[in-house]
Amino acid sequence: MPIPASERIIFEPNPLVEVSCELSIERLLRLESELPVALQEAIRDRYPRQESSRDASRGLTTYDFISEDRFWKFSVNATHLRLATTEYTERQDFHRRLSPLLKAFSSIYDVHTASGFSLTYQDVINRHELGLNQSSYAELLKPAFAGELCDDALEEDEVDELMRFISLKLAQGRAHITHGLTRDEQNRRVYVIRTELFEQGRYPFEQIPQILLPYHDQGGYIFRWAISDRLKEALTSGAHHGICPPDVAGNHPS
Repeated sequence: MPIPASERIIFEPNPLVEVSCELSIERLLRLESELPVALQEAIRDRYPRQESSRDASRGLTTYDFISEDRFWKFSVNATHLRLATTEYTERQDFHRRLSPLLKAFSSIYDVHTASGFSLTYQDVINRHELGLNQSSYAELLKPAFAGELCDDALEEDEVDELMRFISLKLAQGRAHITHGLTRDEQNRRVYVIRTELFEQGRYPFEQIPQILLPYHDQGGYIFRWAISDRLKEALTSGAHHGICPPDVAGNHPS
């Protein structure tokens, strides 16, 4: 399904709460038999904090290398590499972080290609913080996206949680979109849109930033496709506008 291209908008306030890129690799037995000491030494200037967790069901230990401010996290295990941030600004900054991490990993473990990748955007729409308390979430989304919330017989205050899932085949790759009404830590109703764009194949690490460009575009297109003009106006009070060429299209910010 083609998602309509749309004008680039850097929203203020930014609804993105996390952006991540995950790469699949052939199972690396070395990471199952030894600690990633050399990798830690190579990247500890920017990622000085370290944590780990064990998934016994999969037999995998994941090592997290975290920036001092905890906004960025690089995670590795025997089958995946993942970079995630809660302070996403633009793709160029994200790629400047990702490229040296992949280079360091390649030089230490002699792994140079991914067997698949995913790029995930998670947006949270909080009408309370936007000063839209008098608007329903059905009014802040396109009707096709809001679904059941558009039914006048359904009172939004009666909905504890409502989540929907869409799987799309795109011109390049696929998209899984999970979205719906839930509650935040303060028990306020918020609307979450999580878009995962992914592809399987053989991808050299050094080409990953370039390969991701059209997927960044799609992430922005999908969010702008989902929201209503009323919400767009609320998110653009201090926003920057501009048509994005396909090779540099930026943030919704994406």
